[in-house]
Amino acid sequence: MPEAWRRLPIRIKAEMEPAAPQAKRTAKPGLWKNLQGTFWMSPDFDEPLEDFKEYME
Repeated sequence: MPEAWRRLPIRIKAEMEPAAPQAKRTAKPGLWKNLQGTFWMSPDFDEPLEDFKEYME
């Protein structure tokens, strides 16, 4: 930017335009049925963490 321009006030103009329309998402019946067995949790998931031991006393 030229030095002379640095002292001038700057006006910023932004124009908003709508985003392209998105397809409406709908849940399909039985969606979670197909995902059975794909998630698992560690057996010690609910056990206290060593990192937070001093806060839990």
